[in-house]
Amino acid sequence: MIKEYKRSRIDKAIFNQCYINLKDLVNNHHDYSNEITQKPWGYEYEVFSTEDISIQVLHINPNAETSFHCHPNKDTCLIILEGEALCKIALDQYSLYPDDTLLIRKGVFHRTTTLLNSVTLLEIETPNNKNDIVRFQDSYGRV
Repeated sequence: MIKEYKRSRIDKAIFNQCYINLKDLVNNHHDYSNEITQKPWGYEYEVFSTEDISIQVLHINPNAETSFHCHPNKDTCLIILEGEALCKIALDQYSLYPDDTLLIRKGVFHRTTTLLNSVTLLEIETPNNKNDIVRFQDSYGRV
């Protein structure tokens, strides 16, 4: 399954409810290659990056979830490699299985949640900017 999601009126309404400091979205140009970045939901490992693209492996722990967030200035592609997850997009929710692919366009709010087992997925983002994130809801207290 390959699904594409474009920014909707619901995404725009959620975005307008968020506190956003545009300076926080500026790229810090840090090279995360060959680094494991710990997250409250698991970790990510960047396998390739240029200014234009970042490719990373994400591991989401059992019964964990990413924040409900969007990337205002970049597109994201998620490819499930192992495990089973739920992906929330605005008012919809989809079950994801290995080889399922989501193309999430700029400004689309999304969250990936695991069930009983962990999930490994490939995340491809363009352009490469780790600071391009706006969180609406986060189970771990991050702003």
